[in-house]
Amino acid sequence: MCRDRRTVGYATVVQVGRAGTLGLEVDDRSDLQIIEAEIALRLPNQSGPIAPLHSGDLTSWILPLDGRLNIAGAEVEIPNFPQIDPGDSGWVRIYPLAAYLWKDVDVGTSLALRDDLHGGDDRGAATVVRLNRAGAVATR
Repeated sequence: MCRDRRTVGYATVVQVGRAGTLGLEVDDRSDLQIIEAEIALRLPNQSGPIAPLHSGDLTSWILPLDGRLNIAGAEVEIPNFPQIDPGDSGWVRIYPLAAYLWKDVDVGTSLALRDDLHGGDDRGAATVVRLNRAGAVATR
């Protein structure tokens, strides 16, 4: 742990594994475990290339939180394919890294996938289809 005047916080990594198995300490304010969604990646345009989405990618999402838009991180898993290419769509599982930031996400919520490698523009959009919470599953 770093302790100097520039430190704004810290996190404890308990375990690192493959898609969906990150063992990070979870904030008690949310029981959210997995989000399942339909995602569509946009095609490249004049603003630059778009990278394919792979299982295991750590991604940034724009999502609602307390009436505002917020950026939150998550790991993604693509259950049936190795990747989703630009212009294609598919089914993904989203594993939030800080579940409490996702507390306002519900079935039907639209999420924007950020392209952090190329200036933070939207890389694609996902619509939440199912929420898996501890002890319950919510679907449309």
